[in-house]
Amino acid sequence: MSRIPDWRVLTLIGALHFLQACTGFFADAEVRYPAQVPLRVFPQVFVAADDDASAISLAASLVEHLQAGEIEARRVRTADVPAMRVRGELPNTSAVLRIELQLRQGTVALEHTRPEMVCGAAGCFSRRNQTMMDSPTLEGRMRLQVEAGPTGRVLQQHRVQKFEQGRTYATMRERVLDALRTELQTLVDESTHTISVHFFELSGHEDAVEAIQAGDWHQARRLLEGVVDVASEENPRALYNLGLARRFDPRTLELDPERHFRLSEEALLQAVQLEPDAIYHEALADMRRHRDGYAQLQAQQAAREHNFAMESEAPPTAGGEAPAPPPAYR
Repeated sequence: MSRIPDWRVLTLIGALHFLQACTGFFADAEVRYPAQVPLRVFPQVFVAADDDASAISLAASLVEHLQAGEIEARRVRTADVPAMRVRGELPNTSAVLRIELQLRQGTVALEHTRPEMVCGAAGCFSRRNQTMMDSPTLEGRMRLQVEAGPTGRVLQQHRVQKFEQGRTYATMRERVLDALRTELQTLVDESTHTISVHFFELSGHEDAVEAIQAGDWHQARRLLEGVVDVASEENPRALYNLGLARRFDPRTLELDPERHFRLSEEALLQAVQLEPDAIYHEALADMRRHRDGYAQLQAQQAAREHNFAMESEAPPTAGGEAPAPPPAYR
């Protein structure tokens, strides 16, 4: 009996996985992500920067961005913050964001190769000429530190780096600062992203497929609940489909997030146990990241409601007990 070479077996396995991925389609689904630096949970934010034109520019752009919501944002000098605390000018429901900026110029040696023609008594021939050239670089490092307004307790630290190469220093400086400015504004906002997920086309799932292609994950979930029994289902693809429909159903997410993700995890975990394929493992891991991110969103919303309620109940004077930091900062 002849033995199939190992490389052919691996090729066959890869082809089977490819065919598995092709027996379906990709659908769009929306996922909300929490703010990485959730300053919007505070009614008042003081953005502190050193006496540097670039740092002041970043702070001013963030203040303008925060003021687009319900937040009272103000730019201050970093050196003035301690005295402001002593004078009681930082309310209990406020936060201070310190921005520290470093711009470092440098060079990096690059190998440059170009063809050249060399001629002599024996004739001409071509060769590649290698030379070393210095290329200018500029690295921007921004350090963010969030502090409780009246106490100065550090709630969060975050670092951002941007890099440019091969242009004039003036151009690279402008590009780095633009990139840092955009990143800074992105960090303080929650966001919604459209992701693409694979869905299997299976017998009995035709109506659910139509619903998903129409963007109705709630209807797809209702239809699949009627044809897939997690306790007895032996087809991992069917469980995978159900797990996705449960994960992206917006109505159940709003009504009971804990149950919403628990049921999605139940179906995907069962698929993994039946067939430990990468597509099921990845779907389960993505769902758990989605669950954790949504928990952060809820924690940030609860902190925001708490802090804004404190501000409305009493004048924001200094002294007394500062509010607990948002759970995302712990």
